[in-house]
Amino acid sequence: MLLGFCLLFSGYLRAQLGITVQVPPVGVIQKTQLWNLLLVNAGDVAYDVEVNITVSAAPDNNPVMTGAGKMVHAPKGTTQLRYADFEPVSYRYLSPAFNNDLRPDGFIPVGSYTVCYTVGRWKGDAWEPLTEDCIHLEVQPLSPPVLNTPADKDSIMVLYPQFTWLPPAPLSLFRALTYDLVVAPVLAGQSPEQAIQQNMPVYTEGNLSNVMSVYPASAHALDTSRWYAWAVIARNNRQVISQSEVWSFWVKGGQKTEAELESASLVVLKKEEEAIGITALPGEKIGIHYYSFDTAYKATLQFVGADGKVIQEVEQQVNYGDNAWWLPLNKTFRANTVYRLQLTTQTRQRYTAAFYIQQKTK
Repeated sequence: MLLGFCLLFSGYLRAQLGITVQVPPVGVIQKTQLWNLLLVNAGDVAYDVEVNITVSAAPDNNPVMTGAGKMVHAPKGTTQLRYADFEPVSYRYLSPAFNNDLRPDGFIPVGSYTVCYTVGRWKGDAWEPLTEDCIHLEVQPLSPPVLNTPADKDSIMVLYPQFTWLPPAPLSLFRALTYDLVVAPVLAGQSPEQAIQQNMPVYTEGNLSNVMSVYPASAHALDTSRWYAWAVIARNNRQVISQSEVWSFWVKGGQKTEAELESASLVVLKKEEEAIGITALPGEKIGIHYYSFDTAYKATLQFVGADGKVIQEVEQQVNYGDNAWWLPLNKTFRANTVYRLQLTTQTRQRYTAAFYIQQKTK
């Protein structure tokens, strides 16, 4: 009889207690926002309860994070609760994707999730759940990648352009951010969006870790007097998270001047283990692009010959982010000879690029 009474009382409590979660279903979500909720006690007796949260990845329903706050008081009526009411909150992370931001007020990584709330109380060492509720979350970046250069509807003279863009925001949402770049011709009567969706790309590059890509000299040069469309797709842990707008640019026709040819003389410094290919320089000036993850410092650019000897050194100021330098090459350099440019960072990591100067035709 006592057992029956206990079960009846437990069922009564379940019927008297409700929870309403107040979390936006779409957008950028902080962990602290998960604790915005209403507790509704329809009974006459106040009691103390504990709220536990389980966040599961929507595709496979595997738990990726759990959270438990301190006991809160549930008097008769409606109680508005915030993160501060549950502090200190204990989190347990079950997915590497959550290791990027371990702060209590950090962001939930981009993705689709099911968040389940269990409100209960302890009776000795036994946990008694009183009410439950689940919501669906779609965490999305505030902004997708933003294209930078070539500008939309711009006219360019170079046949091997450099593409640059800004990352999606906020960056702290992402643990392993990479990009796919797509460049496609625009046919008569097409919009740039249709060109990207329907036409065979003239250039694609995937798994880019930097926010730039140079159209390779090894690829077929872009046609003159033609429109091209380009777009960038952002991925986090190889999963597509957002796509930029589609922009277009016009490649001008006509003969290139010496100055215009030199503007195409761009090499990109990459980590030594990632540097592949050889860039052909049409002039005796070299354009250098380097993306720095360090604070400002001075570095020495070294030009090394095939025998390993340094034939030219130039000191340059390196700033965080994109760096671009245009340098003249001294008289030591010979046409059709491969040279290596190298830069060593403050952390002793080496970035390199290989190039040669094309033989001028008379």
